Amino acid sequence: MPIKTTRTRTDRATLNALLVSGKLSTSERKAFQAMYDDIVGGKVISLSKKQRLWADSVYEKHNLGEVRAAARKEARANVAATKVYPWELEKVEMKPRIGGK
Repeated sequence: MPIKTTRTRTDRATLNALLVSGKLSTSERKAFQAMYDDIVGGKVISLSKKQRLWADSVYEKHNLGEVRAAARKEARANVAATKVYPWELEKVEMKPRIGGK
């Protein structure tokens, strides 16, 4: 019996990731593009169960989740805190308050 998991991607995000990956066959690209256009255009709200299973299986087959996670992790690692805020420039000695307010 398969374990039920919660999806963290929306149908729109899944289709978008598939379309920008460049790993789809011509027939898959046409089908997923039509589904994406229907969602973006407001013709449908979400994919059917059958469509979602197919999109998720292709997504997993091409390991798109791993690629996106690695890219996010690398992007976060390369960002350095370089901005200095005005309150960081002033060296104010902090004194504890005595007596409440």
